[in-house]
Amino acid sequence: MPLITVPETTLRYYLLNYDAQCRERSELCGELGSDILASEIASGQFTDIFLFSHGWLGDIPAAQAQYNRWVRAMAMNDADMQAMKSIRKGFRPLLIGLHWPSLPWGDERVEGQSDSDLIESFVSTYSERISDSPAAREALRTIIDEAIDNLEPDELSTSTIDAYTTLNDESGLGTDGSASAPGDDRDTFDPQALYLESEEVEGDILDSTNDLGILDSGASIILNRVFAPLRTLSFWRMKKRAVQFGELGVHRLLNKLQDAGSPDLRFHLVGHSFGCVAMSGAVRGPHGGGDDGLLRAVDSLSLIQGALSLWSFCAGGIPEEEGKSGYFYPICRDRLVAGPIVTTQSEHDTAVGKWYQMASGIAMGSAGMYDIKLPRYGAVGTYGLQGMGISTKNASLLSCQDAYNFEAGSIYNLEGSRFITKITDRFGGAHNSIDEPEVAHAIWMAAMGEAS
Repeated sequence: MPLITVPETTLRYYLLNYDAQCRERSELCGELGSDILASEIASGQFTDIFLFSHGWLGDIPAAQAQYNRWVRAMAMNDADMQAMKSIRKGFRPLLIGLHWPSLPWGDERVEGQSDSDLIESFVSTYSERISDSPAAREALRTIIDEAIDNLEPDELSTSTIDAYTTLNDESGLGTDGSASAPGDDRDTFDPQALYLESEEVEGDILDSTNDLGILDSGASIILNRVFAPLRTLSFWRMKKRAVQFGELGVHRLLNKLQDAGSPDLRFHLVGHSFGCVAMSGAVRGPHGGGDDGLLRAVDSLSLIQGALSLWSFCAGGIPEEEGKSGYFYPICRDRLVAGPIVTTQSEHDTAVGKWYQMASGIAMGSAGMYDIKLPRYGAVGTYGLQGMGISTKNASLLSCQDAYNFEAGSIYNLEGSRFITKITDRFGGAHNSIDEPEVAHAIWMAAMGEAS
């Protein structure tokens, strides 16, 4: 468990690693990093604990690079750090970055590989992400083998559709609607519709990124449209892993750290993308509260460009889901966040603005941010948290010179298209533009909010 000092700052953070089964990895003489952290917290030297979770990242170096950028942005907001010191006597934060394997798709190269090598490489990669059953592996071989022969068919062949259907069945994913658990909160899986829909979506993305010089000239085969359903299945499997990681790994960690600290030790959770699913799962717990819930409420929850349903936290009002509440509604019902809940949105984020809805198995909707007519499927990073029975306030992400008036028990949807703008990759758009000082300012202000 490394302790990392972010260059050019005074802030440091611990990097805690988990495997795909949500188990903490022991990397220091067999001792768990969480035990070391609990001992440090028990010493009473810290006032505030910040836990961060990344979204879809494949390895530890990628996670460290993101946390370095994120923590550096927080450290550069010196006025906020000074404000924290004035509000929290003896303010001393402990920062913890969490790594979990979460890459839904990658950039698998074709150069120098024979067709047979390429097929087996893909089968190995995607069976790990979706399902490693014999039927799933055979379905993957069929999909990839046919794609090599024809990467741009007018429509998917019957055998490819059948293979995708088998892969979907083997994935263990449900199609239970937007009120269900992350990973199962999608509509019917239709590979042909996804393939045809992807032409328009990918065309929009190509148009918006071509002029920026960020497209790789050595095209990866997996970026082709014929693999749109495969990327979709990978997306939902990683989303399902995110909630499992939160409800099991992070929830256990939180309880251990809360048990080690004093009652006035404050906990702040920050997630990005699928990390918002993980952090929400950590607060909710595996059974939505009860005897195995958190020892006490956390003090703030910041969900940055969240790849989770806009209806996740509501008591009702979900289109076509009459009488159902969102999966994370227990967080609001039981006041499991004592302070504010903050979310961000950006129209420049194509990962949640376009791909999320397409991955739900539906055609793209036309509703805009905070539109009065919201879609059944849509991401928090586009629409914020919405629905009945919760206190939501739609506002703007502010500059670092402006103050928020965050109130305990309220949800603040911050429209940040003015600041979350950097286009970094073909699929995500500005999805990873999260190290902006204005985003860090909102996180600091949420942490300063008064608990109820």
